[in-house]
Amino acid sequence: MNLCTNSTKNCISGCKRSYNLVNLSVWLATLSRGVSSGVPPASFPEVYSQKMGPGFGNRFCYPLCTVSAYGSPTRRTYCVGSCAKKFETVMTVEFKMSMMGEINFFLGLQVRQFSDGIFINQSKYIFDLLKKYDMSGCNSIGTPMATGNSRGPDHEGKDVDLRNYQSMVGSLMYLTASRPNIMFATCVCARYQAKPKESHLAIVKRIFRYLKGTPYYGIWYPKGLGFELQAYTDADYGGCNMDRKSPSGHLQFLGNKLVSWASNKQQCVSTSTAESEYVAAASCCSQVLWMQSQLRDYGLEYKKIPIYCDSKSAIAISANPVQHSKTKHIDIRYHFLKDNVEKENIELYFVNTEFQLADLFTKALDEKRFKFLISRLGMTDRKI
Repeated sequence: MNLCTNSTKNCISGCKRSYNLVNLSVWLATLSRGVSSGVPPASFPEVYSQKMGPGFGNRFCYPLCTVSAYGSPTRRTYCVGSCAKKFETVMTVEFKMSMMGEINFFLGLQVRQFSDGIFINQSKYIFDLLKKYDMSGCNSIGTPMATGNSRGPDHEGKDVDLRNYQSMVGSLMYLTASRPNIMFATCVCARYQAKPKESHLAIVKRIFRYLKGTPYYGIWYPKGLGFELQAYTDADYGGCNMDRKSPSGHLQFLGNKLVSWASNKQQCVSTSTAESEYVAAASCCSQVLWMQSQLRDYGLEYKKIPIYCDSKSAIAISANPVQHSKTKHIDIRYHFLKDNVEKENIELYFVNTEFQLADLFTKALDEKRFKFLISRLGMTDRKI
């Protein structure tokens, strides 16, 4: 639901009058507590007890409606027990406000809702970037990064405009909100922002060439199809040529819907492939545990969350309760992965490298494998 909280003179949604955001947050919090306890505020429509299914239990609610209140240093999300229409009626009575209707554009994200799912992309933002950086007439290319790219600091290369390079990389970072397929290439380019060279700028421009050919790509969230939490994790041992640290990546699904992804360089230099994979799995575990706690607020309880890894050695280390001398070099802070395996919060499973989806976030791939992986992520080309 899109609620306007703008009280300025030029409010495009036509608010009738300004109101206090603090009072709105307090009212929503009261509403949320009342619904969860079965005693909603007097101004709220009737509620009823409904069996929500596994993980929910009996709750007083209508179809789920999540409301976010903006205007303070933090953003709070409240889960209220009413369908959107009934909630809209209450809000227009309690607060003099106008409804902006179904969301279709938010902070550069284009959202299209269909009967069978939701599609999110940033095609307008891409066209604006291509025009801004004079890349509208460039030739397209099949992948955002060439395979085997061993580009390092390039100390002897020619310097380029620092501000322009940082602006281009920053724009691409924002684009990764709906384009996980350019995440790794963009993160590689971000490593050279302190002193970029012409060779680094060429890598950035290749990403723009890839975007030129795929402007309408986005993430498709199909309706239904389960709600199980699962994750994939991978690492590229010693893949960074600057300091030989290992790039790692992970992604999380709810059902078959991609909801979280990350690509980063590990903070330590691993001395073995098993160590780099183990450290990557620990990072993935942290994200999974955070998602587990967030979903618990919605009444969803998950145990033994599957994390898929393509290293049998890393899985063996996490499952072994005894600390061997061969693993003592691994920093103790990463062994909380083993602790969570023992507590049955997560469970590591082996997956063949061919079906390791996190491979997309650790290295440059050839076009065939690249397209295979992004299709498995739920990315599709849908011109709207």
